Amino acid sequence: MRNIILVLLLSFTTNIMMGQSDVQYTASNESDPAAKKILDKLKTKFNNITSMEAKFTLEITIPEQDPIFQKGSFIQNKEKYRIEIQDKTIMSDGHSQWYHMQEQNEVQINNVEELDINSGVLTPTTLIKIYEKNEYVFILADEISKKGTIHQIIEFKPLDEDADIFKLTLVVDKKKQEIVSFKTFFKDGIRYKLILDKMTENKKYPNSTFVFDTKQYPDIYVEDLRD
Repeated sequence: MRNIILVLLLSFTTNIMMGQSDVQYTASNESDPAAKKILDKLKTKFNNITSMEAKFTLEITIPEQDPIFQKGSFIQNKEKYRIEIQDKTIMSDGHSQWYHMQEQNEVQINNVEELDINSGVLTPTTLIKIYEKNEYVFILADEISKKGTIHQIIEFKPLDEDADIFKLTLVVDKKKQEIVSFKTFFKDGIRYKLILDKMTENKKYPNSTFVFDTKQYPDIYVEDLRD
């Protein structure tokens, strides 16, 4: 199972009719200026906070199976992060990454990797990095009112036709300028939807939050895969 995790897990489409248009988008500079304006505001917001913490709900849809719902949380402090979902924890101090599997009583240690759509770990700041890379085209597909709140829906698609993901939808609270949810559509029919339940900004965390202490697990199996 792909291990995509929040504050926001995601992506896009190759030959897709975006919104009500049948125009085929082939370059990042064809993106919708209205969507760009929204994403620029999100980028400014996330660049101006020192840390973020969020509770989230992950909905996984697999063809011909009942949806799976998982509760989780994540903390990100610049290059450091900690993600917890069910019996698994992923953390990094900016140099190494620990993947703790509690049920197996095992931890894998790897060189740190950039959080992106390919790494399987996605947060709001990761989303902004995706936006900055100009590898996708995006439009403001719709604005809908939900219980008196205006939600803006932005659709992305990858410019790479060989991408495993064919579409991403990002939902933004128009008034608060906050991410509500995002959903990733894979070509094999699997869908991931990440819903942000609660977010806290600019909280301070000790360095130990982002480092796995093997001394607390004397019988754990450690697999060190670092170079």
